[in-house]
Amino acid sequence: MLIQVSILGTATADTPGVCVVLNSNNTRYIFGHVAEGTQRLITQRKAGLVKLRHIFLTGNIDWHTVGGLPGTLLSAAEATEPLRIAARAYNEKRREKGKAGREKDPRSHGIHIHGGPNLTHTLAATRNFVYRKNMPIKLDEICHDTRGTAGTTSSKPDWEDAYFRVWNVPLTAAGPSICRTPGPSESLVPQKRRLSTPSEPDPGDAARLETEQVSDADRSEADRLIRSSIVESMFSMDGEDKTPDILVPLPLSDVGLPAEMFVRENNEFIKYEGPVPDPHNPRAVVFVQRQFLAGSLARLPGTQPCLDSMCYIVKSHPRRGKFNPDAARSYGLEKLQYRLLTSGETVTGKTPPGVIVTPDMVMSAQVEGQGFAVIDIRNLNLIDSLLARPEWTNEEIMQGIQVMYWSLGPQIKDDSRLAAFMQKHSSIKHILLGQGVSPNTLAFTSTAEQFIKLNVIDPDRFPLTVFSNKPSELSEELSSVAEVGESSAAFLLAPKPGVVKGSEEPLMDTTLPAREVMTNAAIMSLVESARQRIADPAFLSQMDAAERGMPGRDVEIVTLGTGSALPSKYRNVSATLIRVPGHGSYLLDCGENTLGQLRRSYGYEGADEVLRDLRAVYISHLHADHHLGIVSVLARRHVLVGNTKPPYPLSVIATTNLLRFLDEFNEVQDFGFRSGSIHKVFTTRLKHKSRRYECPRRVAPETIAGMHAHQKSGLPNVDVCMVRHTPEATAVVFTWPESAGGLKIAYSGDCRPSSDFASLGRGADLLIHECTFDNEVDHAIAKSHSTMSEALGVARNMGARKLLLTHFSQRYPKLPVIGGGGDEGEVRNEDGSLQFDGPILSAFDLMRVKLGDFRKAQLFVPAIQELLNETVEEPEDAGEELDELMAEQ
Repeated sequence: MLIQVSILGTATADTPGVCVVLNSNNTRYIFGHVAEGTQRLITQRKAGLVKLRHIFLTGNIDWHTVGGLPGTLLSAAEATEPLRIAARAYNEKRREKGKAGREKDPRSHGIHIHGGPNLTHTLAATRNFVYRKNMPIKLDEICHDTRGTAGTTSSKPDWEDAYFRVWNVPLTAAGPSICRTPGPSESLVPQKRRLSTPSEPDPGDAARLETEQVSDADRSEADRLIRSSIVESMFSMDGEDKTPDILVPLPLSDVGLPAEMFVRENNEFIKYEGPVPDPHNPRAVVFVQRQFLAGSLARLPGTQPCLDSMCYIVKSHPRRGKFNPDAARSYGLEKLQYRLLTSGETVTGKTPPGVIVTPDMVMSAQVEGQGFAVIDIRNLNLIDSLLARPEWTNEEIMQGIQVMYWSLGPQIKDDSRLAAFMQKHSSIKHILLGQGVSPNTLAFTSTAEQFIKLNVIDPDRFPLTVFSNKPSELSEELSSVAEVGESSAAFLLAPKPGVVKGSEEPLMDTTLPAREVMTNAAIMSLVESARQRIADPAFLSQMDAAERGMPGRDVEIVTLGTGSALPSKYRNVSATLIRVPGHGSYLLDCGENTLGQLRRSYGYEGADEVLRDLRAVYISHLHADHHLGIVSVLARRHVLVGNTKPPYPLSVIATTNLLRFLDEFNEVQDFGFRSGSIHKVFTTRLKHKSRRYECPRRVAPETIAGMHAHQKSGLPNVDVCMVRHTPEATAVVFTWPESAGGLKIAYSGDCRPSSDFASLGRGADLLIHECTFDNEVDHAIAKSHSTMSEALGVARNMGARKLLLTHFSQRYPKLPVIGGGGDEGEVRNEDGSLQFDGPILSAFDLMRVKLGDFRKAQLFVPAIQELLNETVEEPEDAGEELDELMAEQ
């Protein structure tokens, strides 16, 4: 059996997590971080998600380690759906040939996630935007240390399957680890529950509920049940028996309406009719059916951060030795007896008659299991715990460990204690990974290659990204026992342990794509034509006349993510940065890895400058591709700003459910959401009344927001209107004060064309509109998106001066170019009339364009079109994964 472990993530600007992938027998395991960018990296490396069965999260649970987990789970669920359809067709063909079909549903295996405290809380917090009924998820939240107790020497693995054994190695942070049960004020679950009797005073018609304080252990178990039940209801197979009779106790104040609630009377459950809330008993507890928890629970039970770090030792099972048929024949054995011997049984031979033959007489010695360890140390206060772990002196556990992968935080590698530990275990190969160790290489080579080519064509709109191929220098002491890991570098564990030579991802030669464009006569002819036009005084005079009176000509629009739904090789998910000189920066949506895109574009220090200048993050709706990057943006800004009060707070403008998620996750990782430096603005409070759409109102009474929130926060005027997409989807219009020239920018988010939005944004200087589908109206209607022609229609009806198209379907990864005939960027109807008479641009990831330069940028569109027309995309081959999947059945 072939067993191989390889490096997937090495910690770069846009792949901040460290992880390795273990492959065996069509089964895949991830060990390390599932950070933002992981699912896109899997796509880039063609690693695939269909065979993924287990994720072992290292480190402590925070957004750095799990920021890519929600998106990865959504992608994995989507990946299995076409395989299920293909499997059905595969079976039909087999039956046509008279063969039996293989009925096992390829979705049913699910994914098993292992990790430290707060794992379940984190996934439960995503309940309003991460749910897939076609893939079950199992969680193993590791809260106990089976070998850390004094005197405990057990070598029994903490987990195993048919292929591997895993030993958990939790490291305890020096000082208070903060891994403890929530206090009494953080959870309320009753020990006794009863309805009040009629003789008791009760001013209301409904019964009152009473509660009693319970032990921390009972409370913790009840809270665990609530969280795990929520996750179970988020991920399950259609048609599964979800035992609807199981009821979970919840504080009445935490139940969101409309939800069916029950109370217990005389050992029977009856429906609770109110009041909600109960003014006479704010601590009242009701029961909710487990499968409805995700939609019923207004707030999760409280938790606190845990800084302890989870690590793992992984080994394959021992393998039997090789069978020697010559030795078996020498004892006069029959072939039917061979299987018995290989199964460990004793048989009787004929030579000499009656000879007893044991397995060791015809088989070589047992092959011990081989393995590796993943050690995660982001803080110096974890090192003492690492050195004290009993596993390192347990020969049974450590036998066969070939490699140690070290995931290190900045400056950790310089601690002499680590070098001494590695010297002590010098027979093991030590591979170092992590920020401060690994070079900031170009992980997404496909989009990097395309971007370099675009830079040759139009360097002003496509400035080169920031990267480095040089790893950190190791001390002489450390370099003698360790090496810096390289992306894709693989180590073979079986059949014979050793480095897989040549498996490393080659460093990208960034000169090759540039030379390819510069030697292309057709492209360079168009580029030269555009450059000559820009230098033509007549064109410049014409452009100045067209731009006269245009406010904010120096305002810069940076399209950080321009794709829809899921990250792809060429496009990340939605995020647009607006930089208004003297008035701050603004993020319009914040999809997964927005921070990584900022760092790739501006470098680490440049990205920090943007975050310090950030005034607002607007989230258009609750779909995951529009907001999974917000936590890391807020967390990094919190590090930069700390607890100081900046001149203006950062306003987070979003739906109720997203702000609730941020508040709940802030209990796992304090990223400043409850500090005075963040101002929460609910789009349900800012909405422009629509004639067509109503917004559910579940805004808690203690929320801070209002129609004039911008006056307190330093925001420009912010107006939103409901649009047709999701129940709380909005479009937004920002209007800056006269000191910024009265600049007006409208952003659609995701939606069908909206007349309300066109009215709200009347006369906008720039409209940024989604263009998910080319001109496939049926698809656009079905998915509540817009086509290119529809986006142009909104721009025309709005009277917008300029239009930027973005949010392209990943089915069109490289060809979103407008134009093709006529003046640059013009789009005409069949009768020759203009669909929209202003400048139009299509967005690419990391493109930067100033508002006053749209017409210059349009001149390069023909060259870009020529480039993309000549680029041949390799088709993705899904057949191999399907064949392997069917072979499993």
